Amino acid sequence: MFKPQNNISANCWANSLAQALYAQPHIHDYLDSKYGYTNNFGIAINNATLHHSGQQCAHEAFQIFVERAEQPIQQLFEMVTENINTCINGHKSHIRDNSYFLLFPTIPPPTQSLNDYLVKRNPSISGAICDTCSHPIRDRSEILRRVSKIITIVLDKFTLKTLTTFPHILDIPTHPPQTKLQYELTAVVEHSGCAYSGHYWAICKDFTTSDWYVCNDTSISRLPHQPQPSPESYLLFYSQVA
Repeated sequence: MFKPQNNISANCWANSLAQALYAQPHIHDYLDSKYGYTNNFGIAINNATLHHSGQQCAHEAFQIFVERAEQPIQQLFEMVTENINTCINGHKSHIRDNSYFLLFPTIPPPTQSLNDYLVKRNPSISGAICDTCSHPIRDRSEILRRVSKIITIVLDKFTLKTLTTFPHILDIPTHPPQTKLQYELTAVVEHSGCAYSGHYWAICKDFTTSDWYVCNDTSISRLPHQPQPSPESYLLFYSQVA
């Protein structure tokens, strides 16, 4: 399923991203329904959508890809989050934001899984004030109002410099919390080195066989087990299970 990609002008970031995107069954469903094929998908991303030369940051390149993609593909990644601020006087304000990925600037505590952290984390409220009465904000919660078919999580490894664990299955409560949506891990982009330098590769799941493969430029090798969290883990891709 996965095809070797040549590393030309330090484009391992594009190769790994292309392989991770190729592992998304929802993208295949769209391309198959519109064009009837997904051949040369990785090459198309590499040569057309992500045509920059030199080392790039993979999650910035991912943002470029989604912004340039066709609208139906954009919608596969687009999430709507809502921050609800409550001040010391009880006033509430609601701020909605559209995003193509979730950035985790801090690591969950050891007693909390990424699964819980995703839906329960509270953004920092230090110094925030109420728009109504100008008093301090005492509480802020974040709710996923619209969850995408593909959830992309960026682990801020350059700040954390430590191991972040992650699940292979995400159960995302809907709002109101009546049901749950389930997502499975489909790809992990890994990176060694520092920001804008080093090397990228991808660990991807073949959704036709459920086998995992390490896609490292021209080398494609089968992984005999599911990917494990490591300090090199950088981008996580989760696909909604039908």
